[in-house]
Amino acid sequence: MPIPSPIGINAINLMPLADRSIVAVYQEQTPEPHAINHELDSPPVSYSAEGLPISMSEELHTAIQQHQVQHAQNSVLSQITFSFILLMIWAAVALMVALRTTLHYMKFQRLLRNSCEKVNNPAVIQLYKGLGVELKLKRLPVLCVSTDIDIPMIAGIFSKTIIIPESLIKNQSQNLRYYLLHELVHYKRRDIIYMWAIQLCVCLHWFNPLAYIMKRELLSLCELSCDARVLKNLEANEVEDYGNMLLSTVEMMVVAKPLPTHGVAWRNNKT
Repeated sequence: MPIPSPIGINAINLMPLADRSIVAVYQEQTPEPHAINHELDSPPVSYSAEGLPISMSEELHTAIQQHQVQHAQNSVLSQITFSFILLMIWAAVALMVALRTTLHYMKFQRLLRNSCEKVNNPAVIQLYKGLGVELKLKRLPVLCVSTDIDIPMIAGIFSKTIIIPESLIKNQSQNLRYYLLHELVHYKRRDIIYMWAIQLCVCLHWFNPLAYIMKRELLSLCELSCDARVLKNLEANEVEDYGNMLLSTVEMMVVAKPLPTHGVAWRNNKT
């Protein structure tokens, strides 16, 4: 059988017409050298979801991968940037609320320093010490009197002070014992620390309306719990007098002087 030429010479023209068909079939079945090299040099063929081959150069494949990585990085960067902006807004407002609370309390402290003086009335001091013994207190806070307040309160964090209005001492009010007992119960239970912890939660959750509702409810519950503790130390005939004292306190709060306090004074807790 005639063999096709390995070079580019068409051997069909040199053969009889009867053998040309056989050579043509053989040439179709035998790939050319340059075709074989092209197939060996080409990248592997990938297939689509439909099973169709997809020819792709290495440069195009690398470019697509780089684009996908860049897109993913941009998405993550945009998310981080948005979260960082929200964090900065939250921190700035929380700092402003905390600073406002601190400045108001410092103003209140200056008011106390300028208007308070220690109680020197022997009868009041004796009553005060007797209540401390009744509540089994080892140490009593400083008892002061002020002309700038209308309702007794306890102030301070580390060095606590009970402040009473001067009118209670001048008028020899019968409610003085109840007021002092109420404030000493606050002191014994360390309610001031809890009140400042509540205020801290409000500073951190300034964006949440439930935080302000929580503050109001917790302060109200704190006062109710304190009143219940005071009633345990009263005689049966004193319970009604204590209730009348609470009513008179509410009446005084309507016309009381506004104080720059936040959870440290009894007058604010009763609202």
